[in-house]
Amino acid sequence: MRTWSLAPLALLLAGCGSDAAPEAPAQLDLATGQPLRAVTLTAPSLGPLPAPPKGTGEGYRTDFARAFTHGLVIEREGERVHVAVRELGTLAFEQAGPLLVDDPVGPDRPAELPVKLPPEQYPVQVSRVRIVPTDGGPAVEQIAAARILVGRGAPTAWHWIGQYATDSGLGAFLTPAADEALQARRDAITQRIVQALEADPAGAAVLATRPAAPADLAFFPAGPGEGSVEVYVGVDDQGHPVEVVADFLVLVEPDEVVVEIRDPTVWPPGLLPAPELEELGIELRRAHPGEAIPTTGAPCWIAIDARSIARDPRIGFPRVQCRDSGGRALPVEPVTEGYRLWLPPPPDELEVASLAVVLQMGVKPL
Repeated sequence: MRTWSLAPLALLLAGCGSDAAPEAPAQLDLATGQPLRAVTLTAPSLGPLPAPPKGTGEGYRTDFARAFTHGLVIEREGERVHVAVRELGTLAFEQAGPLLVDDPVGPDRPAELPVKLPPEQYPVQVSRVRIVPTDGGPAVEQIAAARILVGRGAPTAWHWIGQYATDSGLGAFLTPAADEALQARRDAITQRIVQALEADPAGAAVLATRPAAPADLAFFPAGPGEGSVEVYVGVDDQGHPVEVVADFLVLVEPDEVVVEIRDPTVWPPGLLPAPELEELGIELRRAHPGEAIPTTGAPCWIAIDARSIARDPRIGFPRVQCRDSGGRALPVEPVTEGYRLWLPPPPDELEVASLAVVLQMGVKPL
């Protein structure tokens, strides 16, 4: 289970800082004459955010502008993706407090985001995509991202503010009051969520966790099974929060590095030439004669030590592909132990013409 982590943000709004600092005068909405929402962004000092994985560009995320463009059609090999923005309703903060995120039916307590909202109703939307195979196969519907609008205007910059674990494949935005209700009435609230998803597996909605209360929890499918959800805040050109987005990495493609070794069977024992992997601290080597795989005691042919990538969970675990001279895949099954990977010697009847190590370094938005 991944633990919740927050990155310090170099983003402080007017009036945010020391408790002794004088409050800035309220800004007024020129259309209504009412004070603008005083959304604040706190900056916890829990250590720096790890550098984004190599090759991911600006972070490791979906293109949120495209994800929330209603009617957008994305063409990619073998399928067509239709984007629809669905309004779920509003999330009501009855008292000022932090925005919380979590798996609403999972075992963990919600994670507190560094975004504090004043009492108000905040619109919640999801990007629901319909993926249609071009070969006529059945379409699939998924939620690509969910967002809560906390300000006006469009974001001009995005900042990663953390992640939360999901065991059930669900995510949620919720208020502190909803968190208290979940602890007291989890079974009843879970039953309502499950009933809604039985009617529509890609469904999302806002609901009230307490009788006679406004909607204070928004839930949505967040991907298949266990994993983690990345959370971002979009800010305007003055650094003011505009929206908070949970990203389910549906509208992305893998960004991979492929290192190919030709004729690996002729290389002598020792390191194989793989500068791209060496840059990441990953070793690829021919085993010495008689070397055994620790977990099984079986002979080893190729050994990969990828412990260095354990520091950044956003980098995928290496995959290995062996092919013959005709380019056909060969059935060579690796054995893993932690972040080490061993390939057994190929059967005598198989001629291994190439060995490729595939490493996902991040994603590219569609």
